[in-house]
Amino acid sequence: MERGADQANHRASTQAETVTMSEAQADHGWALRHNTLYRCQLSTRYHRRRERFFDWMDRATNAVALIGGSAAFAAAADAGIVQVAAVAVTGTAAISLVFGFADKARRHAALAESYKRIEAEILRAGDYDYTEPQINAWRARIAETEAGEPPVLRPLVVLCQNDIAAAANQHDKVTALAWYKRLFAQMVDFDVDDKGKRPPQVA
Repeated sequence: MERGADQANHRASTQAETVTMSEAQADHGWALRHNTLYRCQLSTRYHRRRERFFDWMDRATNAVALIGGSAAFAAAADAGIVQVAAVAVTGTAAISLVFGFADKARRHAALAESYKRIEAEILRAGDYDYTEPQINAWRARIAETEAGEPPVLRPLVVLCQNDIAAAANQHDKVTALAWYKRLFAQMVDFDVDDKGKRPPQVA
C-alpha cells in the first residue's frame, strides 16, 4: 500500500512539475512574441519618421532651386538678383547631392516595409498559435534587417516609444525629452540616458 501511495505521489508530483514547466515555457514564449512584435512596431514607426523627414528635405531643396531659377529668369536684367538666385540654386543642388535626401528616404521606406512585413506575419500567426521556431525566425530576420540600418538617433527612438505608449494609453511609460532634443531629434543624436535604446531581448 505504501509503495502504491508513493508511486501515486510521484506521478502527481511529476505532472505538477510538467504543468509548471509548460506554463513557464508559455510565459517565456509570450514574452518573446511581445518583445519581437514591439521591436517591429518601434522600428517601423522610426523609419517612417525618417522617410518623411528626408522626403520633406528633398522637396524643400527642390522647391528652393525651382524658386531660385524662376526668380533668376524673371529678373534677368537685374544682375544682383540673378547672382543671389544662382547661389541659391547651386547651394540647394549641392546640399541635395551631398546628403542624398531622396535616396535616404527610399532606404528608410524599404526598412519600414521590411519590419512591417515581419509584424504582419506575427499578427497572422495569432496570439497563441505561434511556435518557438517561428519566433526564432522572426527574431533572426529582425537582426538581419538591423544589420543594414544606419546608426539610430536615440531622441527619435524615444519619441517613437512615446507614440506607441500614448497610442496604447500607457501614459506612465512616456519619457519626457527636453524641447531642443525633440526639435532636433532628426538631426542630432543627443544623450537620453540610455532610454532611447531598443527594448532588451528576452533571453
